[in-house]
Amino acid sequence: FALRMASLQCLHSRAPFTMMLAIITVVMMRATRAAAGLAESEGQAETEPQAQCIHGGEASGSTCTMPEITPNQGQSAVDGVQGEMVPVQRVSDSPRLYLVEDFASREEVEYIMQMSEPNLTPIREGAETGTRVELEIDGDPILEEIRRRMHSVFPTILGDEDLPASTFRVRRYKADGFSHHPPHVDFYHSESYGETLVLTIMLYLTSPEAGGETHFPHAHDGSGYSFSPIAGNLACWWSIYGEGEGGEVGARDPRTLHSGAKVKKGEKWNATYFVYVKSAKRAGGVESASEIFVPKVTEAMIMDSLM
Repeated sequence: FALRMASLQCLHSRAPFTMMLAIITVVMMRATRAAAGLAESEGQAETEPQAQCIHGGEASGSTCTMPEITPNQGQSAVDGVQGEMVPVQRVSDSPRLYLVEDFASREEVEYIMQMSEPNLTPIREGAETGTRVELEIDGDPILEEIRRRMHSVFPTILGDEDLPASTFRVRRYKADGFSHHPPHVDFYHSESYGETLVLTIMLYLTSPEAGGETHFPHAHDGSGYSFSPIAGNLACWWSIYGEGEGGEVGARDPRTLHSGAKVKKGEKWNATYFVYVKSAKRAGGVESASEIFVPKVTEAMIMDSLM
């Protein structure tokens, strides 16, 4: 069944043939893991599948533990993988908004869309917020690498008690004159888990021909700021006050109100990563990196990581 679904997905896709093979491979891997989990629940012990780390790193079970990346003449500290240092731009101080251009490669964003498309559904019938899916990260070396790279933008965001989120929320907005995201603030506190959503990291997967901007009307002291949806670019924003910003550190920051404009032409896809922490006050003092290492991810590397 998994192979059939992957094959149908690829038949309706514009992705290169080798990328199609990669998609089929990862779907089969996930089906195998699911079957292994079922067998184990029935008393048949199975060996946990070993991860294949896309840029080196230590494989532990189905998860890659990546060493710290440091600048090294255009190469990563992991197996000499080619890449470049990319600046983290602070595009607004009030509230704190950040932009990382060319954060992800064409191959990476296409992979995310291919893995998400079969399961996209609206949150409810008639919802204006397009279609979405929670894309599981853990156990997928490509998605784990993207998450690791996101964390490198804010290297101290997770405290000792915090865990990385396990999904990307992938959304698709069509140019139907209806789909958009109304104004909201991302801040959320979970009493059950004792965690607070403090930081949103959004990766744009497509570049619509017109519309689809993420707009912050209160940025720049009320003059406003908009992120343009450009495939591979990363937008980041805090939902809490930082130190010296006029509000209680770690408290909800209403200045982070934002909306997603209607797509006028083309399609808008994004993959959003929400960072939850136990101590919002501690997170309020976290600073971004000035630059991060972005490896040059190729189709061949994606293929190798899935084999």
